[in-house]
Amino acid sequence: MPDPWTLRYQGFDPVEEGLREALCAVGNGYVVSRGAAPEAVADGVHYPGTYLAGCYDRAESRVAGRVVDNEDLINGPNWLPLTFRPAGGSWFTGPPAEQTLELDLRRGLLTRTALVVDEQGRRTRLVQRRFASQARPHLLALESTFTPENWSGPLDVRSALDGNIANTGVARYRGLAQRHLVPAGQGVDEPGLLRLEVEAVNSPLRIALCCRTAAAAVEPTTECREGWAAHLLTLNAEQGQSVTVTKTVAVHTSRDRAIETPLRASGLLAAEAGDFEQLLAEHSLRWAELWRRCGIDADFDGAGPLHLNLFHLLQTYSEHSVDLDVGIPARGLHGEAYRGHVFWDELFVLRLLNLRFPELARAVLRYRHRRLGAARREARELGLRGAMYPWQSAGDGREDSQQLHLNPLSGRWLPDHSHLQRHVGSAVAYNIWQYYQSTGDRDFLATAGAETLLEIARYWSSAATYNRSHGRWSIRGVLGPDEYHDAYPWAARPGLDDNAYTNVLASWVLARAQDALDVLPGYRRDELRERLALDDLELDRWQEVGRRLHVPFHEGVLSQFDGYEQLAELDWPAYRFRYPDLRRLDRILEAEGDTVNRYKASKQADALMLWYLFSAREVRDLLRRLGHPAGHELLHRTTDYYLRRTVHGSTLSSVVHAWVLTRSDRRASWRYFRDALVADLRDSQHGTTAEGVHLGAMAGAVDLLQRCYTGLEVREDALWLDPHLPSALGRLDLELRYRGHWGLGIAVERRTVTVSLREDRQEPVRVRLRGTETTVRPGETRRFHL
Repeated sequence: MPDPWTLRYQGFDPVEEGLREALCAVGNGYVVSRGAAPEAVADGVHYPGTYLAGCYDRAESRVAGRVVDNEDLINGPNWLPLTFRPAGGSWFTGPPAEQTLELDLRRGLLTRTALVVDEQGRRTRLVQRRFASQARPHLLALESTFTPENWSGPLDVRSALDGNIANTGVARYRGLAQRHLVPAGQGVDEPGLLRLEVEAVNSPLRIALCCRTAAAAVEPTTECREGWAAHLLTLNAEQGQSVTVTKTVAVHTSRDRAIETPLRASGLLAAEAGDFEQLLAEHSLRWAELWRRCGIDADFDGAGPLHLNLFHLLQTYSEHSVDLDVGIPARGLHGEAYRGHVFWDELFVLRLLNLRFPELARAVLRYRHRRLGAARREARELGLRGAMYPWQSAGDGREDSQQLHLNPLSGRWLPDHSHLQRHVGSAVAYNIWQYYQSTGDRDFLATAGAETLLEIARYWSSAATYNRSHGRWSIRGVLGPDEYHDAYPWAARPGLDDNAYTNVLASWVLARAQDALDVLPGYRRDELRERLALDDLELDRWQEVGRRLHVPFHEGVLSQFDGYEQLAELDWPAYRFRYPDLRRLDRILEAEGDTVNRYKASKQADALMLWYLFSAREVRDLLRRLGHPAGHELLHRTTDYYLRRTVHGSTLSSVVHAWVLTRSDRRASWRYFRDALVADLRDSQHGTTAEGVHLGAMAGAVDLLQRCYTGLEVREDALWLDPHLPSALGRLDLELRYRGHWGLGIAVERRTVTVSLREDRQEPVRVRLRGTETTVRPGETRRFHL
């Protein structure tokens, strides 16, 4: 049996590109270090070594003859370069003759083993270990051990810091600005520390690194040029005998708190840091704490990918992120795709964090609240009230969606209307309410959550217009999460009317806004209403709009948007024969001179997203509140209808389909779960993993075990359970945090569910399971028979 806590990559097989990319990043929520540069015994491809949370640069770039204003996630200076040569040879730049990467998930430790053969046939075995410290988030450490196999003599080692870094990891972005850093100084300081400083272009951001390179009884010399500094060491190497060099690097930025300057802070930390083994022991202890709080014991053969997904989530957003003003980028800190922008992916991430690390979920929601002013400006620019959170945002929260995108199949630059996805605000509101239900945190609701939720509700009320033909309210000119359809084929303007997902979520937000007011203490409710000038007349309008938004149906199923039934059916057998992979059907059709707007085809069926966010009962209640009779069969009919027309062009699609199929086809649900679980490990999108992991899909796959197959919900001040284990899953054991309880245990087996609480001074927990309600007190265990 393979070790579920260790993942290994061997060789240079491009088929395993996803596995290599999934292994090559280690981080701590402040910084993520990726694959080594050529000088660091890499595979001949340059990967910038450091990604820093929340470091953005605004620049103007020229794409297809147009000036594009964009804000990019900055690749920080590369701390990894370390190369070597036997005396008289050339500096090694790769690739090695052999290579193995091994990621120890339990300790967050990446080990690279390589065999290097120089031009004279001298063979050197290299073992490198590295980590980004979870105990000290500003520290990184690299240990390199050299063993000559067939030679003896002097061994030169060069350990460098490189600030001449560009964003070049995504081919289609090469028309955008690539250079975001300007050298600001380099050299050596006492006691023998390398220093490197850079500044971000068009930004006050300053980044400073200090490096200590050490080997037994060897004092390094230095070599410097603009934007680059290196330690040079000469070691005495004997055949069959190992020599070790350690590199400890501290990194700070001008955005860090409680420091004098980034350079002074980095210098002090690098000088006082312990040796590699001490730092590794501290780091490993913190990872052990994280894994205890992330416990999921699932009886199936996918524990390795499960641990990898959790690992990537925890090293992107950890306890070190709480005090940073950072959101959750769609691709984490692992690559340049989407330029580090924040979309709606936290909708999939926070559902997991709420019951594991609620302090992290709260930090993400505060990040959104700090950008409430920007969301209000976005609404005002459309002539609307309230707050409209944009589809893509970065440092300051304003709209940063691209206006053009390239179809690589046709080579044409096309208008990009994805900014018309207005549902991000509903995702923010949903996350606020789910966080409150999971934690009971009225302080957050009173100080930030309710204000944000109310302003999002105000936007939806303002965006709705009365449609006399339906006798209902409509939300026009938007896009749903499907993204394939951005216009009617018969219309001159982009956008669609009455997207079902958008409208039902808007109705839900309008209802929860009133609930949020009801939860607040009376004096705080009055303060908030006075601050927002929220009178009874406006609240009455919210009730009217929220109960009478138009939701389209056709053929007995929920329509993706109004007019969907008028689209043509695609010749699916013909296209599947011609194109084995249809995930980018939109590109295929455009290259043929056609458009996906003409067809009933989905990248990810957003109508089904409603059953992902809410239980079947809640969806029925939401639709009935809107005046639409909805029976038990609606879910099955709607699922079957869209499943036949969905190409799963997004990694999130498998997560959603696994969820909605749980109640109707558990075997199919399990297949989609397995697809979602290994999407980045297998690089299922054919090359996108190298551009950055899909953090929402990784968290969503884990959440399928945590909440979907257990039927776990948090609502109405209770825990709801309704387990439906697939046949391949024998047992699930979870330990969660809920409303102040740090030890809520849930064990689901075929015929029983066990809920237990560790002894503490918190309030009892109400548990509801299939019509049965009970109360579990601290120190108690209750078993339910299914």
